[in-house]
Amino acid sequence: MSLRYSGALLVLGSVTLSVGCAPIAYRPNEDRVKELGVEKAKADLKELVNRSKAAGGGAVASVEVTDDAIKVKANQTTMGAFYQMETRQIESTAEFPTLDRVDIYSNNWAYVYQSGRLAMQILFATPEDARSFADLMMSFRAQKKPSS
Repeated sequence: MSLRYSGALLVLGSVTLSVGCAPIAYRPNEDRVKELGVEKAKADLKELVNRSKAAGGGAVASVEVTDDAIKVKANQTTMGAFYQMETRQIESTAEFPTLDRVDIYSNNWAYVYQSGRLAMQILFATPEDARSFADLMMSFRAQKKPSS
């Protein structure tokens, strides 16, 4: 029963996002990692996600940024059977070499697409944080591209 409820929330949230907001035009700064240095860029990305409002429908519990990926764990709480609150941990991983794009919406959601599928959703407090996130994610991807 609770799976249907959380699934309905996910569908409702996705429909609301697609109907109410459109991606904003933004071209990420793919040189951001070069400008900051790898370690500073990883720390900045971790800090941005840690202070975000939500990730995948839950509160951010932890963020791990490696040279090749970002892993976000979030706690999602929903009403369960007999009106008992249930909390489950949701894990999302985005690997930098296979990132396609980061779409930013006017309501500060950032959607990360990897290998043709949605890999991660993060809600930021400000448009600046959402743009910084896109800059860092796409810059890490650019660092991992093979040289031609």
